[in-house]
Amino acid sequence: MRNMIQKGRLTKNIEEHIAEGDYQIPLLNRHLTSALFFSKLSAEPARTVREKFNFVVASPARRERLLAELKENLQSQP
Repeated sequence: MRNMIQKGRLTKNIEEHIAEGDYQIPLLNRHLTSALFFSKLSAEPARTVREKFNFVVASPARRERLLAELKENLQSQP
């Protein structure tokens, strides 16, 4: 029992992981937009790249939602 993480510390770790996604996704989006502009890709390949990026972005959004639910569950426990 001694090595168990305390509820407060676990909640703080979850909050930190949620916050990481808040700044990473917009930054990656800006980099991708610049890269697509300077690469001078035609419309179809650029659209394909954008679609794949949006798919990848959806996964962290799901992860963030699940972490938020976990945090709420932890906070509601006595």
